[in-house]
Amino acid sequence: MTQVMVSAVWVWGLASIPEQTPVPLARLGRAVFWILCIAHVLEIVAYYDVIRSAPGSLASNVAQTFLWGSLHLRQIGAIA
Repeated sequence: MTQVMVSAVWVWGLASIPEQTPVPLARLGRAVFWILCIAHVLEIVAYYDVIRSAPGSLASNVAQTFLWGSLHLRQIGAIA
């Protein structure tokens, strides 16, 4: 359920990127999109050693952390 909500926020943010978008609250959607990008990049930097040593490929774990953030970090045991 939580991943569905995170996915919805990502879709809303992506749909808000074009300047002439008909999406309601597009300015807020663009801000949320960039905040998610920055926050998840910071998570990747902060937990890089744990992400690198987690099972699976590094690229997959980085992508999962970028998309899901703390949800993925909980799965790989980086945070409680």
